[in-house]
Amino acid sequence: MPRGGDDEESPGGSRMLRHAARENGWTPAEHGDPDWMRAIEEHFGAHVAPADRVFHELASDLVHIDVHQVPPGGNRPFWTLFTTGMSALPMTMPKDARSSPFAELVVLLPPHWKMMDQESFKNEEWYWPIRLLKSSS
Repeated sequence: MPRGGDDEESPGGSRMLRHAARENGWTPAEHGDPDWMRAIEEHFGAHVAPADRVFHELASDLVHIDVHQVPPGGNRPFWTLFTTGMSALPMTMPKDARSSPFAELVVLLPPHWKMMDQESFKNEEWYWPIRLLKSSS
């Protein structure tokens, strides 16, 4: 729940929104519409490339976020990570926002990134992008 005035600014002059802690604590996840999730996956498959792996969330608060991995290939010399699940619930938006309150996230990583090795994921140096995507709700 936003707090603070809409006129609060950062030292650099950007408008800031602050969010208070939720009063109800942990809330079971909303899993969203399976057809919508499939449509997102199909969109990436058609316009980027099919995902070769999905990091499924095991315990979810508010929304169930899965991270899909697309390896480098063709004219894409980078790993692509994208989420499904965030758009199951609307985000809290500023009053004057002109965009949709429903969104997913995409991250591009260099081709040398260690993505397929479970051993690498024990090291925060390689795991942090997935952790960040899963905790961005």
